[in-house]
Amino acid sequence: MDYFKQRRKFRMLKQNEIDISIGQNALYRELLDYANDERLLDKEFVLKNSAVCDLTGLTLSGLQKARNRLTQLELIEYKPGKKDKAKPTYKIVDLTESTTNRTINRTTNGTISRTTNRTINRTTNRDTKVLTSTRPDLTNTKQENSKKNLTSSFESEKSKPHDDDDSLNSLIEFYQQNVSATSPIISQGLSQSVTDLAEKNKSKPESVRVVKYAIKLAVENGARSWKYIDKILLNWENHNLFTVANIKSAEAERERNKPSYGRQPKPKEEATNWDEKKDNTQISQKEIAELNKRLEQIHSKNTEG
Repeated sequence: MDYFKQRRKFRMLKQNEIDISIGQNALYRELLDYANDERLLDKEFVLKNSAVCDLTGLTLSGLQKARNRLTQLELIEYKPGKKDKAKPTYKIVDLTESTTNRTINRTTNGTISRTTNRTINRTTNRDTKVLTSTRPDLTNTKQENSKKNLTSSFESEKSKPHDDDDSLNSLIEFYQQNVSATSPIISQGLSQSVTDLAEKNKSKPESVRVVKYAIKLAVENGARSWKYIDKILLNWENHNLFTVANIKSAEAERERNKPSYGRQPKPKEEATNWDEKKDNTQISQKEIAELNKRLEQIHSKNTEG
């Protein structure tokens, strides 16, 4: 099973045929990534509930609901474990077969509304080019590029006209200059991300800029890895952000709504105007008489002493 083809088919299903929640999407992507990392895309694998919850942010009940939904859609296979006998297992269903007969239970609020037997054509007329570097001397140059150069390189792409091949080549070169040398898998991942984004924003150059912006943010956060960059792109996809302008607008809105945990400024203290206070103080004649009387008594005692 090819990881990138599988991911592309999953995106096409979401776009054209099925509706899934953010939690269900996160669960599928984490299972797919885990299977790919462990080279178990075509095999059953064991993953504890606690580990899946940590990876996806789902609660245990949320995990169970999301898992049931993915199983109903025939995106994964799941076998419950038996206490002290067998552990629960997952398997990713291959979506890249040329023709697959699948039964999809479409549910609303937990109630099955209908069951449809459908034949889904698993072919595409578009070939994905695997772009690799033609410069063997390219190495990891992350120590040689400052944030200033990174931003300058990213911003300079705004006004440049590109054809498709030039855009993808510039993206790979941008990745090599700021992250690391590219392998064929990473090159294919970059190309696939651009293709997926272009289906949403209808612009391949803009899609290249979005991926470059994800690279820029990853470098600024000190996370120079394709996996981290891919997570950024997935987060934007989950929030329907497919252009740099929309992404920056969402970032600005998030900053505006961020709570402030700093100390509140102390209220400004005003100096007391004692002259004014004295003028406004009124003492009755009775109080004056009592004060004079006390003064005379004190004076008398001092004299006798």
